[in-house]
Amino acid sequence: MSLFKCIYDLAFNVNRKSKYLGPLLPNRLTPITPHWPFVMRIWFNHPDVKNLAITLPKQGVELGCNWFYTIRPQIDHVVCYDPNTRDQITADTKDTKNTFFTFWTKNGHRTPQFQEVCYPARVRPEDSGTLAVYLAIKYLKAKEILILGCGWGKDSTASLFDNRYTHRKSASKVSNPKLKLLRLYQDEYKVPITFACEEVFDKNFCFVDPASL
Repeated sequence: MSLFKCIYDLAFNVNRKSKYLGPLLPNRLTPITPHWPFVMRIWFNHPDVKNLAITLPKQGVELGCNWFYTIRPQIDHVVCYDPNTRDQITADTKDTKNTFFTFWTKNGHRTPQFQEVCYPARVRPEDSGTLAVYLAIKYLKAKEILILGCGWGKDSTASLFDNRYTHRKSASKVSNPKLKLLRLYQDEYKVPITFACEEVFDKNFCFVDPASL
C-alpha cells in the first residue's frame, strides 16, 4: 500500500474496518474535525526519530516512552513499562524541575511519582509503546493517535536509549502479539492509529512519511 493511497483511503473511508473520525490531507496529519485537540502523538524510541523530535513543533498532547523527555522536553506524559527503567527515571528526575510531566507505569507498579495504568488482562499492554497507546485511548480520551519513532518495519532493535537499559531486550521489537494488540485497540475502541514511518508493516494501519510532517 502506497503512502498516498493510505492517505486517500483515510480521507474517504475506503477499505477501513474501523470508523475513521475525520478527513486527512496529504500534507497534514491533523484531522480537520472538532476532535483536533484529541489527536495525540506518541513517541517511540527508534534512533531515526531524534532529529524530528528536536525540530517538530509541539501540537496537542504528546506522550513519550521511557527517557524520551530528555530528547523532547515538550512532551506532556512520560510512559514507562519496565520497573527498572521506572526507577532510573525516578532517580534522574527527583532533583530537577520536571514537575510538569505526568509519569505513568503499568498496572500494579505505581510509586509516589508514577501513576499506574489499569487494564483487564485481555488488553494488557506488552511494553512502553503499547502501554502509551492504551493510556492515550482509555485515560486521555484520544480520538486519533499518531505514532512516531517506531522502528518495527526496520531490521533493527536499536533504541535511542540502549546505553541506559539494564534489562535484555527481546530479539525483535515487533511481534505478532503487539500488532494484534494494537489492531484490537483500534477496532474495539474506534480510535484510528497512524504510523509516521517509511516502512508499511501492517496494512490494517495507515502510514505517512515522516518527511511530510
